[in-house]
Amino acid sequence: MDAVVKQIQDKFGTAAIKPLDGYAPSHNAGFITTGSFSVDYVIGRPGLPLGRIVEIFGPFSSGKSTIAASCIASFQRNGGKAIIIDSEHSYSPEWTRTFGIDPKELLLMEPSDIQAMFEQVAYLCNAIADAQSAVPVLVVIDSISAFPTPEELEFLKDGSKKDPSRALGLHARYCAKGFRILSNLIWDCNVSVLCISQLKDNPMMPYQRSKLGGAAVDFHAAIQLQTSKAGKDEKSITTKLRCQKNKMASPFKETLFTIVFGEGINDNHTFVHAGIAAGLIRTKGGGWCTHVESGESFRHAEIVAKYGVEILKHYFPTLLPKAAEEASQTPTESAPPVQTSVEAITPNEV
Repeated sequence: MDAVVKQIQDKFGTAAIKPLDGYAPSHNAGFITTGSFSVDYVIGRPGLPLGRIVEIFGPFSSGKSTIAASCIASFQRNGGKAIIIDSEHSYSPEWTRTFGIDPKELLLMEPSDIQAMFEQVAYLCNAIADAQSAVPVLVVIDSISAFPTPEELEFLKDGSKKDPSRALGLHARYCAKGFRILSNLIWDCNVSVLCISQLKDNPMMPYQRSKLGGAAVDFHAAIQLQTSKAGKDEKSITTKLRCQKNKMASPFKETLFTIVFGEGINDNHTFVHAGIAAGLIRTKGGGWCTHVESGESFRHAEIVAKYGVEILKHYFPTLLPKAAEEASQTPTESAPPVQTSVEAITPNEV
């Protein structure tokens, strides 16, 4: 077999076939934190993987864009660049500042249709690869479902043509082709693609919901996160987050977190849940917990200030010192989330 491998390397190059043991990508593959411990905890890794596709899907007003905004802010804080492809025209400088995003550093793309969107992202990835840039880049597509197809736009201009909405799987065919190309391009550079999809009612199957675009994202995504509303009031909503697919860690983790309007994500519930799962704290009921080692009792709202750093380091030991300082700050009951900063690490270091 060694002779066969040598023949292949001589004909196609040494990179054509090689042992998996010790393999490392040519670029700085790793993870960038999402800015929310709840999302990182469900993913099971210290953030979004570079060079991979991640999907967030769920019903309307369930926190999808909020999670994406938290990821954008985290990329900016960690020296990366973020690009928002806004098909819904919902992003504004005032709204992005709520999550700590610098709108001057956030790049905006508004393609006319789904084909133009995939072409522009592919060109972006090729340009980054040619420049050999080591800066991590996050591309947020908000959302896949809202993009029209070129045929739909042409039908609006010329009504004499056949209605493209009757064509079977037109949107899905564009997604299948686009993600098939992107999955290879983004691996050659430090680009993470975060797609947002909506769950919509399926008229053919009552009481069931489906995503527009078929199963293209399902096949190519390394991580799929599903959001759903678990509660709401005039000040906040409670979101249930579940990892439906995960090629980086164990799937099917889930947690609850609160999105406070005008402030951001509150991760207190996840810190309590994660601390109990790790055996660091015990719950006493009535909103009180006990630290196992010291025996100190405290309220749920105090967990981040008292033991947030300990829980973070238990799950993600590669935290930067800045994260420990931010995690030790005392939040209020409705405080925005602790923004954990995790250095980009290679898969061998995880």
